[in-house]
Order: sequence, then C-alpha cells, then structure tokens
Amino acid sequence: MAQMRAVRCNIYHDNALTFEGYPQYEIIYFYQPMADNDELEKLEEQIVKFARPGTILIAPYAKFLQRAKGFNCGRVEEAVFVTSTTQSEADTLRREAERIGPQVMHPDKSRRNLGVDWLVNLAAACSSNGYLVQ
Repeated sequence: MAQMRAVRCNIYHDNALTFEGYPQYEIIYFYQPMADNDELEKLEEQIVKFARPGTILIAPYAKFLQRAKGFNCGRVEEAVFVTSTTQSEADTLRREAERIGPQVMHPDKSRRNLGVDWLVNLAAACSSNGYLVQ
C-alpha cells in the first residue's frame, strides 16, 4: 500500500465468515470470493446482517443479484446495492446520484456570460447539480 501511495488503505487477512468489522465500513466490495454456493450464501448473510443500514455493497456476480431482494438490499445500478433499502428507495438514490457530477461548481462561479437572464439562472442550476455548462 505504501508503494502505491494508498496511505488510507489497509490489507489484512481474516475469515470473512467470522469477521466482525463489517459495521465500520460504508462500502463493502466482494466478488464471489468462494466457489461453494452454501458458504457464499452464508458470507452474504453475514455481510448483510452486520453491515449498517445504508451501506453500499458492490457485488458484481449473478448469484448476489438473485438473492439481494431477499436480503432487503435495493439495487441502485448494475452490481451496486444498498443494505436495508427497498427497491423504491434505491431507485430514488440512483436518480439523486445521477444529478451529481464531477463538474459541480459554486453558483457564484459562472463559466461565461450567457447574456440572457433566464439562461444564467438555468446554467447556474445545472452547474450546481453537476451538469457541465460551457
């Protein structure tokens, strides 16, 4: 991790079926870490049971997609789920996330003078929601 300059990251070896630290994470990524389907389901149950409500789970494999609803995990997009969330709540989270982007600017910092008052207000609203305004 030090060589990669990932100073805020840690790697450790533990048994995922008995690991008690799931509640301390906001995002948990797991990619079908075991071949045995019964053990895999136990692991998924362990993660969902101990993860805090609202934890983002990234599980890019079909078996979790099939079981997520039974685990009360709403699917946000593709392999992204949220614990203790209905599908309706997950859909709302996805719509809200789609309105956020890396181009979010403070409303006082306009990119250019658009010349028409209503366009300035529209551009400011779009920019503050993450849409690129040029």
